[in-house]
Amino acid sequence: MNKEFHYSVEGFYPRASTDFRDRFNFTLYLDRNISKLIKGILIDEKTRKRFQEIGQEDLKNMGKKWYEPYLFHENSLLVSQINIESDGRWLASSRDDILELDKENPFNNFVRYNSHNIDTPEQAYALLALFTRWLDFTKCFTDKEVSKK
Repeated sequence: MNKEFHYSVEGFYPRASTDFRDRFNFTLYLDRNISKLIKGILIDEKTRKRFQEIGQEDLKNMGKKWYEPYLFHENSLLVSQINIESDGRWLASSRDDILELDKENPFNNFVRYNSHNIDTPEQAYALLALFTRWLDFTKCFTDKEVSKK
C-alpha cells in the first residue's frame, strides 16, 4: 500500500503529574505543502458557518459545547486554532509557522499545532477528532485545487 501522510501526532499519551493538570497535552504536525495549499483557499461566511456547525455537532456528541470550535486564519480554509471548552482548552498553531508558509524555509516542513491545558483523555480526543474532521473536509476543497493544475 502506498499512502501519503499529511499529519503526525506526538505525545498523545498521559504524563505523570502530581496535580493532574496538563497531563494530556500533545502536538500535531501538519505537512507544509498541505498547509500552504489550504491557506491559499479562501472560504466564504456560509462555509465558515457550516464548519462551525459541524464542529458544534461533533462536540455535542462528545458531551462538550463550544460556540465556535474553529478559528480560521484570515479568510482561508486553514485553521489556526481549535477550541473545545472554556478555561483555555485548545489546539493552536504558531502564527509564525503560518506566516512562514509564504517563504522558502527548507528547515521547516510542517505547521506545528500545540494543545493547551488538556487534563483528560476526553479533552485530548475531542481536539484530535475536530482536527481530523476539519482535515477530512478540506479534501473537498483541495481535490478541486489539485485537479485545476
